Amino acid sequence: MGITIRRGRRRLNRGFEATGPVSSFAGKGAPSRFLVFFGLMFLLPGLAISWFFGVRPILKVLEARDWEEAPARVLESEVRTHRGSDSTTYSIQISYTYEWGGQTFQSDRYDFWSGSSSGYQSKARVVRQYPRGHEFMAFVNPSNPSESVINREFRWAYAIIAGFSSLFVLVGGGVLALGLRERRKENGPVSGLYASGGGASIESPSDANNWMPLLDTPDARGKVTLKNRSSPIAAAIGLFIFALIWNGFLSVFLVNIWKSWQEGKAEIFMILFLTPFLLVGLAVIVFFFYTVLASFNPRVSLALATGNPRMGETVGLEWNLTGAVHRLRTFTIRLEGVERATTSSGNSSHTHENVFFRSDVVSIKGMRALSAGTGSIALPAQMMHSFDMVRNKVVWRLVVHGGIDFWPDLRGSFPFTALPASGRRS
Repeated sequence: MGITIRRGRRRLNRGFEATGPVSSFAGKGAPSRFLVFFGLMFLLPGLAISWFFGVRPILKVLEARDWEEAPARVLESEVRTHRGSDSTTYSIQISYTYEWGGQTFQSDRYDFWSGSSSGYQSKARVVRQYPRGHEFMAFVNPSNPSESVINREFRWAYAIIAGFSSLFVLVGGGVLALGLRERRKENGPVSGLYASGGGASIESPSDANNWMPLLDTPDARGKVTLKNRSSPIAAAIGLFIFALIWNGFLSVFLVNIWKSWQEGKAEIFMILFLTPFLLVGLAVIVFFFYTVLASFNPRVSLALATGNPRMGETVGLEWNLTGAVHRLRTFTIRLEGVERATTSSGNSSHTHENVFFRSDVVSIKGMRALSAGTGSIALPAQMMHSFDMVRNKVVWRLVVHGGIDFWPDLRGSFPFTALPASGRRS
């Protein structure tokens, strides 16, 4: 009994019975082409906006610190109006001449902002400072005298736009990577075995190569050190970037609200509209500091005595803690079998996770000076082994939890590969 796999096609033999709540095979593959297209629609405009209106101006500001002054005279200055279908924006236009190396050059660059924006009065104040015939000192690029600027100061708008557009870059890049990954899965061989307690059969050596699950690599002694997939440092970095982008974007609206408030205008509707977004921003900041505190927790490492244990076997386990171990009130290591099934509905997909097996391996109260130990894990023979398919996967992992009073708890997740039970065809 079991599943016969033939060149990427799945056929269930009669009499097959799954042991455990493993989902049936999901539908067709994810709409990878749509994901790629959708990712590019976010990624490319985000890169363009970030570069031309954020990153490039910031780099030019840094470069202009070494530019030299040269006498200049205003030829013409005005505030230009740009009318759109639903809004009107303005830009500073100052034409001037300057001398460098005995030659006369002409430019109209006021600063490194290459677009227009709302706010007429602020731009009119700048133009009034540079009337026709006004003499001043411009900043000239010594290596390229045809390049000059009047105002080389840093503007927060550069950083805000770079941060906001990077959100599109992150979303687009993530969706694009997901789409390309789905395309590889749809066009290439599946990387795992979907099997039950009855085992699986493979019809040819080439199929065995295509369907063999990813294995852990043991060291020279056969021991395998597992990798922790729960990193508070990585989470803190991700939250910091998200908080910077999210709150940087909101700060633009808050500044406008503050200016309106000073002018005696109460933007009540805007305040009510922004309140949920502000609460999200504050929550992200709080959770960021929470993960930063968690990064100072003791470090835990786990190692299996042998790599790639089989279902039904008992394998030795070594654990080691470093850092302030005395702060741990409790310490547990739990063996878990997890099923993940992805379903599609239209253009969206959802991944459901179900823990179908759970067993405590280590359970200690009051760590004191105890910082290392050994134990064993018994893999149930009749449960599903590790596999990874397009829509279904089973993951075996060791979950670590350490309770700390008045501090974020220690957490860790260490997945490993569990092979089919011995005596089965694999």
